[in-house]
Order: sequence, then C-alpha cells, then structure tokens
Amino acid sequence: MKKLIIIILTCIVPLMLFLEVWGVFLNQKLSIDIKELEEEQNEWLEENKKLITAIAVYSSPERVEKVVNEELDLKKIDPGNIMKIILVGSKE
Repeated sequence: MKKLIIIILTCIVPLMLFLEVWGVFLNQKLSIDIKELEEEQNEWLEENKKLITAIAVYSSPERVEKVVNEELDLKKIDPGNIMKIILVGSKE
C-alpha cells in the first residue's frame, strides 16, 4: 500500500509540473495572439480615420461645386428656363 502511494505521488508530481508549464505556454501564446489582434485593430482604425477624412473632403460643398464647374462644365440654370413635363396619368 505504501509503495502504491509513493508510485502515485511520483507520477502526479511530474504531471502537475507538466500541466503548469503547459498552462504558462498557452497563456503566453494567447497573449501574443491578443497583441497581434490589437495591432491589427489599430491599423484598421487608422485606415478608417483616413477614409472618413477622405469622404469629408470629397463630399464638401466647395469640392462638389468645383467638380461641377471645372470638370463637368455644368452651369446653373435660371429657374425661369426650366420646363416641367407632366405625363397624363402621373401623380404630379
């Protein structure tokens, strides 16, 4: 009986040490994964900030007016020169 207890204890101690080391290894691996994901998240956030800034610049009234006047060569029409066509059966 005493030999059985000694054998069990000699098996349990290395097993517990192995489990402790394995737990530390998993913890470090997860910590590295978390850091990598946080870095990736920060990169995405920076990219989103740049895109939001670009959207604000491209949709500004000044830029839209510049594109309309210079690139598309559109001109404002006098409201008196607008002709409205109403189709029969139309709701307007």
